[in-house]
Amino acid sequence: MEVLRQPVLTQTGNHQHGSQSSELTVVQAVQVVDATVGPYLHFGISDGEINIEGHTPDKKPYNFKRDEWVVGPIQQLEAVPGIDIISPGGYKDYDDFPRHVVNGPLNPEYLPLEYAQIVRLTLPAMRQALGDTLLRGYGLQIGIPGYRQIPNFAFGPYKPLIMPKKYQRPFTAATRQNVTALYSNPEISSFNPGIQFEHPVETLAVLEAYQKGRRLGGAVARFMAGGIASQYTSLHTKARTAIHLCYGRFKGHAAPVAPDPTLPGAFEPVVSLVNYTVQKVTETHVPPAVIGLPILQEGGDRIGSRDIQGIVAQMKGLDVPRETALAFGIATQNTDVEDIVRFGDALQNGLGRPILISSPCGKGSMSAAEGLALLQKEAQAIETLRI
Repeated sequence: MEVLRQPVLTQTGNHQHGSQSSELTVVQAVQVVDATVGPYLHFGISDGEINIEGHTPDKKPYNFKRDEWVVGPIQQLEAVPGIDIISPGGYKDYDDFPRHVVNGPLNPEYLPLEYAQIVRLTLPAMRQALGDTLLRGYGLQIGIPGYRQIPNFAFGPYKPLIMPKKYQRPFTAATRQNVTALYSNPEISSFNPGIQFEHPVETLAVLEAYQKGRRLGGAVARFMAGGIASQYTSLHTKARTAIHLCYGRFKGHAAPVAPDPTLPGAFEPVVSLVNYTVQKVTETHVPPAVIGLPILQEGGDRIGSRDIQGIVAQMKGLDVPRETALAFGIATQNTDVEDIVRFGDALQNGLGRPILISSPCGKGSMSAAEGLALLQKEAQAIETLRI
């Protein structure tokens, strides 16, 4: 089968390299990914989301913690004029984030996203690991939190529906400026960068709303889809873009509202969010290159064939153009190669279209050994599915 000829194996750099940032050098981590799943990468090889310490080209010290997703940018907020901490936090889980307040207008240019700078600092190690020719052949995948993510966790505990626009708008503008800077940088743009936006806040908001009723759930899905689509359609026109929905796994735990995948209707919220997002995007723009959907949860129980068929039946509700690749999060530490093959085969046959496989949220909380073991299982499953 050719359905998984070039699958997305993992969705973002942190999710791809996981905790390898503390156990392997950037060069070693990239070499591991290249050797294990290189032939199967679909959207590109990740920039790594590795912690960056060093000096900028103008000799200023630089320390940006990226191995815990939004923690790095939030830590940098302390130096932004007009932002103060009102309660401390230790980042043990989502309830332990520090809370900030804005005392005056936020200038997007001061917000500490700096993705172009971070990628520039990571590129030398990636070029050492792969060489320019192979890196260009893969294309460079850059994971960026969607615009709701950082303000939600930094200025919360706001619900996404009621977060003040004075927080959202500056981060929307800053994200747009950063993506433009990425594509305007000749060194980065030469490696065919693709932007993957991560949207757990929107996904979890829709899940919570559906728990209170389908009518409310549908309304929230439409609202959140409008925000995702607005960010997508405001980007640099040359951006290759992936939209990654997930359950917000942090410190090894998914959010408590993540659904039991074996329950009837468990995936109606995610399917509706995908469909509304695609509908809004395609009113004015081409659809995204990839949409990633969370299916299984890391640490969850293995599921049987009957449950797989029930999930596939729900996925038939997806209304996504064939030019958009669908990446299903079905590869976890608890699934074995046969599980992934059975699930992938059922999805491909049930939907009647090629699919991609991925981790549901990522490998960011795994050790290097655990991440490598999962990469190897994914590669073996793909080889089996290609026979």
